[in-house]
Amino acid sequence: MKKLVLTLALGFGMSTAVFAQDNVPERVKTSFNNNYAQASDVEWKAKDDTYYAKFEMNGTDHWIMYNADGTIKKQGREIEVNQLPQAVRNTISQQYANRTIEKAKTVEKDGQTRYMAKLEGDDEDLKVVFNADGSVEKEKDKDKDKNKRKY
Repeated sequence: MKKLVLTLALGFGMSTAVFAQDNVPERVKTSFNNNYAQASDVEWKAKDDTYYAKFEMNGTDHWIMYNADGTIKKQGREIEVNQLPQAVRNTISQQYANRTIEKAKTVEKDGQTRYMAKLEGDDEDLKVVFNADGSVEKEKDKDKDKNKRKY
């Protein structure tokens, strides 16, 4: 019975496949290994023709998304709250004064760096993406999308 429940639980909510690096296209592996030779604890996932790696490097959690041809779609890493640009911290203190920053990350895409903050609050948690100037690019209610993994 335990096996059946575990199998159903694992299969029910997964929209991506988790697998070893052996199942990653050679171009993606080569690109990853060239850029992150020092990476450890690498976990791969795939959805359609996108390959997602989550890993640790120099004591920091990182992630990266590749197209099947090995080109980087976007990437990021966790940062300390005090590493957020002052403009982003100002926006948070002004527009989200009733919330605290739980996590902060960088998101690099198309040559631009954005910052994501996971904000805890009394009513709901939010994930907010900011531009470096502190402007809000995107806001997402974390609790509504609890069962969906977007990367």
